[in-house]
Amino acid sequence: MMMTVSYLCYEAYRNPLNTTAIRGVLIAKAASSLFFSASALRAHQTIYLLGTVIDGLIFLAILLAYMNMKAVNPSGLRD
Repeated sequence: MMMTVSYLCYEAYRNPLNTTAIRGVLIAKAASSLFFSASALRAHQTIYLLGTVIDGLIFLAILLAYMNMKAVNPSGLRD
């Protein structure tokens, strides 16, 4: 999964208007945060919460940047 996320990040870097790549990264980070949280609850290991926090912050940073870009240039975004 990390290779896929890395490639999607690279594509979003090359063309920031490529919303498909950005949404793919958002979905992957949201899923990763969810699975880290579930693992923390299931295994009773708080170390998984660190993964939740890190991926959650990455998700929020990308989401805020995406929303800001969308607000600034709504017609220039490409699916």
